[in-house]
Amino acid sequence: TEETDAPDWASAAPGAEVERHTFVLRPDLVDVTTGENGRVLRREILPDYLTHRRWFGAKDEAIEKVDFAVVTPLPGQEDLLLSEIAVTTKSGTARYALPLGIAWEGEQHGPFASNLAIARVRRERTVGLLTDGFSLGEFARSVLTGMRENSLVPAGAGELRFEATNQFDIDPVADPEWIAAEQSNSTMIVGSKAVLKLLRKLAPGVHPDAEMVRYLADNGFEGVPPVLGTVKRVENGQETLLMLAQAFVYNQGDGWEWTLGSLERLATETDWSFSNYENFAANLGRRLSQMHDTLALETDNPAFAPEPLDAKGAHALAERIVAELDRALARLEDDHELAPKAAALKSRIAEVAKSAAGTLRTRIHGDLHLGQVLVTGSDVMIIDFEGEPTRPLADRRGKDIPLRDVAGLIRSFDYAAAVAERGRPAAAETWETRAEAGVAEFRARAIEAFLKGYGFADGGKRDPLLDLFILEKAAYEVSYEAANRPDWIEVPAAGLARAADRLLSGDTN
Repeated sequence: TEETDAPDWASAAPGAEVERHTFVLRPDLVDVTTGENGRVLRREILPDYLTHRRWFGAKDEAIEKVDFAVVTPLPGQEDLLLSEIAVTTKSGTARYALPLGIAWEGEQHGPFASNLAIARVRRERTVGLLTDGFSLGEFARSVLTGMRENSLVPAGAGELRFEATNQFDIDPVADPEWIAAEQSNSTMIVGSKAVLKLLRKLAPGVHPDAEMVRYLADNGFEGVPPVLGTVKRVENGQETLLMLAQAFVYNQGDGWEWTLGSLERLATETDWSFSNYENFAANLGRRLSQMHDTLALETDNPAFAPEPLDAKGAHALAERIVAELDRALARLEDDHELAPKAAALKSRIAEVAKSAAGTLRTRIHGDLHLGQVLVTGSDVMIIDFEGEPTRPLADRRGKDIPLRDVAGLIRSFDYAAAVAERGRPAAAETWETRAEAGVAEFRARAIEAFLKGYGFADGGKRDPLLDLFILEKAAYEVSYEAANRPDWIEVPAAGLARAADRLLSGDTN
């Protein structure tokens, strides 16, 4: 249906182009990436295929060119390649991981193998689907075996390095379970012991996801699942993280889905209590505070040593937030309520940022929202430390004021409330009024409990610096939604307007 968004686990059926193209293999799968086959795949198939992938980050731009940058056969399995594709648009060239595999006709495959099909293939009399290799069970077996054996595999001008930590204890042939068809990265659970994540958008350099989890665990923070293994491509001494395996944690889902479930009950149960959700929000605040305290510890590791924000850094912070605001305003209509306030708002941003001089800058999560939190009974686990994927890797490893993480979760509570409001069916006026009031109360009480758990003495009052980061996050969301989900832009736009009003008024209530 076109009247509503598809659920997160859904994926579109394969398009007609899958039927139009059949690659004849003579004999190896790598044949589809070279010669005439490669030309057809790169020019006629992948440009359309990529625009339908959730992990592709330039859906609002025309694809000018697709190239295979590196193609590596994965160890121990036939018909399984790990390819890195370079995708060029008007804004530049970005690299993505796209494993290639074959779902042969008559064989059992994962639930998303056919939905993620790219084309048809034939080898002699046998036919099948060329598909995203991550959707096949053989992918997990190859990668986890490689980690267990610390394999080295030639890859282009470098090599793939499969590495296991001393906590690795996984049976590579255990059955995989795919969490969803489409995510910003691709994730599967293996044998209820490991979560294997394939990073989709790739960048050379030390990756913050594995780096942060290892540092936090080594310093006694228990709110992260430990790293079990990694896969990196190393070329000329420079590494690119491709995959990460972490310990599986039994959970009731991520904080986003758990929150939406709570809000759904709020809309249908007359005696729904806020206390259970407030406990979750407060626990989340406490865990985040503990994580920030760990990252604020003195250390001789320069990547994690805390640094005070000086006057120059405060000025750079103001410039960064103004630039994000300008990008958001350019996406909004000229008659948006913020347009006449822009000059005054930018002056206030500079004023509040200037007051931040002397505040401690540390490593932070960088892209924290409810979807990056696992609900584990009365506790939570924080996951996915890669930062905002649209930012350069160096920026994602940069230090910032921890309130930026706090702002990310406040915006996430607001998004959850917006989803509940949008999903409310037409009903009697009294029911509508009660449900609307309940969602408004949820937003206020969830944020208050979270802030109190974090350590704000009064969760109803806020530091203007926190509102500065809320404004920055909402502005980022406006640009993101404009590029990916234009019909959602009103949600961050409303949050942006509220944060702007609070900053301009100096209101802390």
